[in-house]
Amino acid sequence: MAKKTVKEGNDVFTALLALTTVTVLATTVYVGLMCYWYYGTLFSIVQSPR
Repeated sequence: MAKKTVKEGNDVFTALLALTTVTVLATTVYVGLMCYWYYGTLFSIVQSPR
């Protein structure tokens, strides 16, 4: 049977991909919460007071 070789680059790529995914997810949650706390809604268009 042939030996499997593991490349070091795969681990670095996986770590970078995981870090990027966590960063995007955290930013999305932060922006969503800030919009909800500031405007009181997430998905509707906020009307300006008259």
